[in-house]
Amino acid sequence: GEALAWAVPGPIDFDAATWAADPLVHALFSSVPTLRQCFSRSRDLRAFFAAHPDLQSCYCLLLAERQLKTVFTTRQLDDGIPQEMATTSVTFAEPLPCLPAATEDDLRGQLGIFVFNGVTRAAVTLLAKRRQDRKAVEEQQALLKLRMKLARDAGKCLDSLMAGGDQADQAGAALQRDIAEVERRAAALPGRATELERTLQEVLAVYDNPETHVHVSGIDICLDRMNLVAPECRYDGARVRLLEAPGPRGTRVAVVARYARADMLPAEAVFLDAEK
Repeated sequence: GEALAWAVPGPIDFDAATWAADPLVHALFSSVPTLRQCFSRSRDLRAFFAAHPDLQSCYCLLLAERQLKTVFTTRQLDDGIPQEMATTSVTFAEPLPCLPAATEDDLRGQLGIFVFNGVTRAAVTLLAKRRQDRKAVEEQQALLKLRMKLARDAGKCLDSLMAGGDQADQAGAALQRDIAEVERRAAALPGRATELERTLQEVLAVYDNPETHVHVSGIDICLDRMNLVAPECRYDGARVRLLEAPGPRGTRVAVVARYARADMLPAEAVFLDAEK
């Protein structure tokens, strides 16, 4: 969990200077006023700065939805002849700052807790599935035993009336096969003590390999100043490292952001902009 928390890129300063120099910040926000509006609208950040009057900046997690679009641009080839080419535009929707903290360590500690909670949910799901599997086999086994008991109590006369002769024999044989199959599945289930031990081992395996249960993917792309995927990082753009993971609001990229108190807009300005 801690390793995944520290894998989130950043910290990145989200200010006017970084917006002009960093292709990721430039792609996340169309302008510096848009950037400031986003962070200044965050109730979490405003409450955090109000509760920590001595802090001049805070760290937070910035989430956004990565969107790709094919566009056509004119590029100059090696022979100097311009040619229209299809390329990919990268934009980010619904940027959301959250989890403000005083230090980067505090923020990544909170992220580690979120990862741990996600792994715990995976472990609980595994336990529920194991219990459900055993319960399903046991219920099916009990049902087949009840059917066999009813068949024996009713006798062949009832079978003959309902199915008739050979059909009754076939129904009985099919029932015996079903019973044998369910008994085989029940025998394959571990004993209660063995099951407890195996379940413990499986739960420990979940915690030992959190990356297989908390689905996080790293993405490396090259962006130019037009938010287009650049074919050559050396000449056309800068390499951007992203971490993407699914969450309650869908798949989002995540970066660790640092934001200054001085860049927080007055509440009146945020309110008026929202009205517009």
